Amino acid sequence: MDEKKKVLFSFVGSRDPYSDGKAKRLWKKFQGRETTSEGSVLTACRWLKPDIVYLFPSSKEKAAQPGNHTEDKANEAREIILSKFGVKECTVMPLMTENATDTTKLYTCLRNNMRRIFNSLTKNYPDEQDCIRNRYELIFILTSGTQQMNESARLFLPSLPYEFQYYTCIAPGFAQGKDRVKPTDLKLADEARLLKSIEANADGYYFHSVVENCRILAEVSVLEKRRDRSNVIANLFTAYEDIDVMQYDSAYDKISLAASYYSRHKEDFQEKQPILPIAEIGEVLNRQAEFLKGLWGRVRTNDEGEDVNSLIDLFFNMERAYTRGNYVDVLARFWRLREGMMNFRLLTYHKLDRRNLRKPFISKEDEQTRKANYDRLMKSDYRDRVDPNGWVRNEIIAVVSLLTGFFGDRELAEFENVYRAKLERLQKARNQTIVAHGMLPVSKDAADMCMTLGKEIIKLIPGGHEVYDIYPFKRENIQEVLNLLKYI
Repeated sequence: MDEKKKVLFSFVGSRDPYSDGKAKRLWKKFQGRETTSEGSVLTACRWLKPDIVYLFPSSKEKAAQPGNHTEDKANEAREIILSKFGVKECTVMPLMTENATDTTKLYTCLRNNMRRIFNSLTKNYPDEQDCIRNRYELIFILTSGTQQMNESARLFLPSLPYEFQYYTCIAPGFAQGKDRVKPTDLKLADEARLLKSIEANADGYYFHSVVENCRILAEVSVLEKRRDRSNVIANLFTAYEDIDVMQYDSAYDKISLAASYYSRHKEDFQEKQPILPIAEIGEVLNRQAEFLKGLWGRVRTNDEGEDVNSLIDLFFNMERAYTRGNYVDVLARFWRLREGMMNFRLLTYHKLDRRNLRKPFISKEDEQTRKANYDRLMKSDYRDRVDPNGWVRNEIIAVVSLLTGFFGDRELAEFENVYRAKLERLQKARNQTIVAHGMLPVSKDAADMCMTLGKEIIKLIPGGHEVYDIYPFKRENIQEVLNLLKYI
């Protein structure tokens, strides 16, 4: 791969290209040699040796008063940079606002300029992020321009998925030569730090922390849109908290409200030139609400039985618990997932509800199947697995033997045989830990086994793969929601 090209970005201030403003006279006098009045832009280009430079001055066209801009200075700096520093490209991109001290407006201008730059740098490449990361070294100078200009950079740049190198230029009275250019750690504004924290907590499924940070962001953000959206996102993540504890009715109400909000404010969420592609969030929210509607309906009718949606949600609930390191919940949910899978196979393939084998079906065909299977079962040697009240005994071994022995379920039999040793270890772990009868903690090894076998159980759930693929609360769906906060 070719060596990465250095791309340098800088605002342009009143002390550029030279601090006394007499650029042409000083340039002719010193013929490109460094002077003590050289501004940050020239100093950075001299010592960092970029291949491409983008300069962001205040706009001449938008200036409230004639001369109250730095666009002419940027053009003077560009002439010097191209002629003497070996820079291949230098582009002046004015910040199109009349007020170079308004952080919110500068943020929007910088955002728009960066969008255009990324489009230009990657126009021949299908994957923008891959191109930027692999072909360019991004450098941002945090010295020139107004304080608000640099605040807008500190606020905006951390939201991008790219790594920037940040430099400051020291005044000539305190350093000379290349020592004037120093790398610096970007001290993120509170807002940018909150965004990073929100993203990290969402990735780790710490939904309550996301809610708290969003509430704070709604108060401190300098961007009105972000303040409004923060409250919406906070409410969404309280819904995700509800899903974790299976409060599907409450979660459905909150997500439905969010979808309604999005529908009413759709134009505010759709940018003409978004800095990065934002998913159709309305579609994501509608899919989430539709998925919960079915789960909520079963709770509302007090239906304790399993269906494919509830079992797939249980698997992802287990995955979220594993990510958070809550191994007790992992083992508890695994055991319920295994049991639920078998109950659902019994119901789907043989029309027998484990909780009540005598429960009739509305469908005439299904009812005929149920009655025939029940009658045959009660005349077999497997009838001792059935309680006198008509339900299969609670022990998992009873359901396993019924499915594999009486009904000849080969898929389940293969699973039980292949993973017998691990299932027995998990049975022992369950009995010895607080999940069931003991007081020991659940180990990570046990949780790892639960996740491995859980993925195999998905294959045994009728229709499981299809629902797994479209499950709307995966990590990527949550990140799509968060994009509304990041890319304003």
